[in-house]
Amino acid sequence: EQTPSRRAHAALRASPNPFSKSVTIVLPTTPTATHSKLEIYDISGRMVKSFSYGAAQQASMVWEGLDDHNRPVPTGIYFARVSNRTSTQTLKLIKLE
Repeated sequence: EQTPSRRAHAALRASPNPFSKSVTIVLPTTPTATHSKLEIYDISGRMVKSFSYGAAQQASMVWEGLDDHNRPVPTGIYFARVSNRTSTQTLKLIKLE
């Protein structure tokens, strides 16, 4: 069984949330995952931004509210989804003006 500190570290988190300029997304670390991806979706389910990372590569990523074409996304609700071979986690993000 996982200890509370490990369980908390394994959860997908974001700060600040809501955000206006940028948000730091703390990524879950899983020793078995060799490749993971972080995707940001708008409220309609359209992917607006994607990132790839390795298991030991990063513990967090900063999303500056830009889409894959480096255009600012509008104010609204977004979903950060982290997935790898063994799991998927989703977190609601709120972008303010």
